[in-house]
Formats: sequence, structure tokens, C-alpha cells
Amino acid sequence: MFADHARAVQNGVLVRGHTRQPFVKAVNLRLRTAIERHPMPSANDYFKMAEECYRLASEAKTEVDRLACLDLARTWLEAAAQQDEAEKRTRDLPPRH
Repeated sequence: MFADHARAVQNGVLVRGHTRQPFVKAVNLRLRTAIERHPMPSANDYFKMAEECYRLASEAKTEVDRLACLDLARTWLEAAAQQDEAEKRTRDLPPRH
């Protein structure tokens, strides 16, 4: 819906209108690269994306960008945990005959 605008909550107020295009391009490039290497990203790929978001948050010039990066990092960590559980279930399955 707001593809080229950041959305963040500051002091309980939704803030819109701050462009995050360079950030989105960087994340999309890294995700595309991960997907090209592995059709289904591994938990480790998701953890790496979270690490990148934390790095970007530490370099953010505005609070809106920092919050957006931290929110995205949290989402990547959730995806990593879910993928890790799925990978564990797959490893624990008995071999097919």
C-alpha cells in the first residue's frame, strides 16, 4: 500500500511520508541473492538478513529509518525461528523407502 514510504509509530502516532527507497533496494537485493542461491532460504539466510537490518539500523540517519530497520530485523528473526523449526522437523523424519 505504501510501497515507497516508511511507516513507523513515534509516541503512539503513525508517521508516514519518509522515503526508504535505498533501504528497500538493499534488502531486496540481498533477499534476491539468497533466493537465487537457495530456492527456499534457510534459517541461516534469515538470520543474516536480520543481522543486515541491525547493521542498517545502527547506521540510520533518522529515527523512522532506525525503527523500520529494527522492525524488519524482528520479522526476519521470526522467519528464521520458523524455518529452523521446519528444518528440525525435516531432519527428524524417518527416511522414505
